[in-house]
Amino acid sequence: MDEMNNIVKKSNDLIDKARYELTLTQQRLILYVITMIRTEDEDFKTYSIPVSKFMEITRGSDWLYHELKKEAKDLLKKPVEIPVEDGGFGIAPWFSYFEYLPKQGIVRVSFDPHLKPYLLQLKERYTAYQLKCVLPMRSTYSIRVYEYLKQYEKFGYRKFDLEEFKKHLKIENKPSFAQYGHIKSRILTPAIRDINKFSDLFITKIVEHKVSRKVDSFTIYFRRKEDILTSQQVESQQSQSVESIPQQPEPKIEQNRHDISSQIEELAQLFPKDLRNDAPVILESWLAKYSYEDVRDAILYTIDQKPDRNFIGYVVRILRELPTSLIEYRSIREKKEKKEQKGNIQKKALKERAELESYWWTTMISEYKASLTQEELKELEEEVSNKAKEKGTNLETEEKLIIKRRISNSGIKVAEELTIEELREFRERHLNNKELNVKKRVLTVKSFKTAITVAVSLHKAKPEMYIEIKSDDDYELDLNLVVCTNPTYKGVVIEIGENGEEIFEQYVGKEYSEWQKIAKLAYNYLFE
Repeated sequence: MDEMNNIVKKSNDLIDKARYELTLTQQRLILYVITMIRTEDEDFKTYSIPVSKFMEITRGSDWLYHELKKEAKDLLKKPVEIPVEDGGFGIAPWFSYFEYLPKQGIVRVSFDPHLKPYLLQLKERYTAYQLKCVLPMRSTYSIRVYEYLKQYEKFGYRKFDLEEFKKHLKIENKPSFAQYGHIKSRILTPAIRDINKFSDLFITKIVEHKVSRKVDSFTIYFRRKEDILTSQQVESQQSQSVESIPQQPEPKIEQNRHDISSQIEELAQLFPKDLRNDAPVILESWLAKYSYEDVRDAILYTIDQKPDRNFIGYVVRILRELPTSLIEYRSIREKKEKKEQKGNIQKKALKERAELESYWWTTMISEYKASLTQEELKELEEEVSNKAKEKGTNLETEEKLIIKRRISNSGIKVAEELTIEELREFRERHLNNKELNVKKRVLTVKSFKTAITVAVSLHKAKPEMYIEIKSDDDYELDLNLVVCTNPTYKGVVIEIGENGEEIFEQYVGKEYSEWQKIAKLAYNYLFE
């Protein structure tokens, strides 16, 4: 029998409530052993795993023979935490026994008895899927996200509270996952790639929900693929039926009402004028069943087709026949978007080169002037003055032209002759050297407001300095406030976490005169 077609079957509580952290190999090992549990089993057995077979289906290399023992030992130190009644929680190891027999090339394991309610005799409130849907995935987090979505397969949506999501993955105390941007780039984006490529589900979009500019939750929209067994087909193989997930509203209902209203308002503008009064009610019913993208594309496709009558009926037919009804339309649009994207990339590249060339010339002109003696500077000024009078140009423009001509005639490769990589390296090297030469002072103040005050004021008073200002209070943040007024950065840079910009704006909008007394004291402390 092909092990990849074996069924993984877990209690919803083990998926939805358990907290644990595993490596990819450990996750794969546990899932592989779970597929060896039979529906009729009343107790856990000792399961034997041929290492060669496990290595084959996980596409592992020879190192697996040597690392499996280490991974298993480490796994015994990584228990799973499962909430219990009265707000408590239970902790149990995944395996109560592990045995590695290198001569026979097998591993023997037994699940801990405390996991029986979550893996044995499951008749309701469980989720099942084929092992082949997750085993090729390249991230343990991708597997977790897939299980979360598979549990909600009948809905096609799932909303996640950001902090709860972190807790379930046991990453809430890891600095590398402190902000939503980290979660998005290191967990969600790889998960989309893995799930869409390997599993029976397809993620269509992720909607971020913000409170005061900060993402506090997100909703993943997905659909089933038709070319792989669906959850219902998997269950029919086992002659089991999965009970509906209790006390769990469709995530679409949980979506921020403001988001839905905005979507309805936007989509209503696409309706023919004579139908716009009825559009909100119609759109609300459509958005309860279909994703925003599907509804939008169905309407846009209908507009392109220009039906003579029954605009609403035409859209409904398109929605009912998803996704085949929009394949050609989306393909044409995708090609158009790729063409536009290519054009934007080219524009961006040209813009970057222009900025780098400008930076190169500005820097070289400045350094050229700095290298001149007083006598040479005087000669330059006379030449600039004469040329400006002769040509009727201003002094600054003429000075740049003369120096650029001198640099070009010196024999060195100028900006226009350098590659984009050489220009980037020049800027990076110059910025690093410049930063090393900037003086540095440190000032500690008592409050966040004072720190902001001092930062902005000192930037105006002494822009050539590099200043660190640290705040003693936390201002409802775990922060180490660093304000850089290095002119290299062309302004004040504040590193105070994800909502720093919002807090900064609260004070930038105040009257500047209020800050001058504090700024004067700080200025005297640092520079006098």
